[in-house]
Amino acid sequence: MHTAYARLTSKVNEGCRKEQIANYIKFEDVADTVFAAVADGKDQLRYVVGKDAIGLYSDRFEIDPEAQAQKIRTSFIF
Repeated sequence: MHTAYARLTSKVNEGCRKEQIANYIKFEDVADTVFAAVADGKDQLRYVVGKDAIGLYSDRFEIDPEAQAQKIRTSFIF
């Protein structure tokens, strides 16, 4: 991780559960998905990457915005 992000990442992680941090996206996953998006020849606009993002994206279609916001709030410790 670049040092410019270390302080921010550390602060954000203070309020997260360990299980949640384990599901955070990996830089390699982003790179692999960007490469695949460029090379796959599809007319696909969105590529959702990482377990955390896939869950959030799925919630957009399954629950209302207020319920999604509440779900996100409860995932933080503070």
